[in-house]
Amino acid sequence: MYHSETQRFFLALYYGWQHAGDLAKTNPHSRLWFYFDILHYFFKYGLGSHRYILYQFDKKTKEEKESAGRMFYKKVFVGRKEADKQRKFIAKWSNIKYQTTSWQQHRRNVAYRSFFKTGEDLYVEYDVTIYNYHRQKGNFIVGQKVFLGRACDIDITGDLTIKDGAAISEGAKILTHRHDSSEYLYTREIEAVEVKDFDITKSCIQTPLIINERAWIGARAIVLPGVAEIGRLSIIGSGSVVEKKVPPYAIVKGNPAKVVGFRCTPEEAVAFEEAYFPPERRIPYEVLKANYDKYFNAERRKEIRQWLKY
Repeated sequence: MYHSETQRFFLALYYGWQHAGDLAKTNPHSRLWFYFDILHYFFKYGLGSHRYILYQFDKKTKEEKESAGRMFYKKVFVGRKEADKQRKFIAKWSNIKYQTTSWQQHRRNVAYRSFFKTGEDLYVEYDVTIYNYHRQKGNFIVGQKVFLGRACDIDITGDLTIKDGAAISEGAKILTHRHDSSEYLYTREIEAVEVKDFDITKSCIQTPLIINERAWIGARAIVLPGVAEIGRLSIIGSGSVVEKKVPPYAIVKGNPAKVVGFRCTPEEAVAFEEAYFPPERRIPYEVLKANYDKYFNAERRKEIRQWLKY
């Protein structure tokens, strides 16, 4: 749950007093002593009273407390401040009021371009969330003339590149990280741990994604972690769940998403490539033909027709 700085302050006062009373029952110091000690490390390092107990500050020397406090500030609090900055930006600029007039919409587009350092002509509708989790942030690169539909959710924990002319429709969700359950995960159970062991980034695995030129991700579609690339000019149908790499010019749909067609033949794709892309960025005919034959041969068409009946 997200708490503002003011809310954290009052929570520290409220729970600090409660936890100070619990600590005073089993320690020689008074409740008031523990209360002021908890508040001292809250204001100095952002350490809440529940973590004061979790890290057993009541059993540490002053030097050990300072060392643990500095480590906590570096590993947790600095990342939290960056997260707060993003939350405040999203809370302000994703508001629907910036959709009311063309001037308000222009202000939002400029704000998103400046904050996330994107290319020109970015168009962002309301309720768009762009956020990184677990204090990890990948490289977020956005090209020219990109469209982000209302209420789409874009995860930039891992590297994410959205190239020129790509469109992400309303309610779509893009994920660029997953979790390894074998690594240490923090729970709310109050048990003694060291600050150096408290690191939820251990379980977070970044999964880079490239959304290529003029790709179109339909409404409510989900791109799961581990999808390395969405091909050039591909279309992802509404409500689809993408688990694998999408070939260029392909049309995919379903859960899990499957290739159900191509926007054009390899010959037409080559003509389009020659008209709109410089030689060094063109996809070779051999690659386009291999994809077309793999996913859309006569046998595959029969399978697709059968699958689309359901």
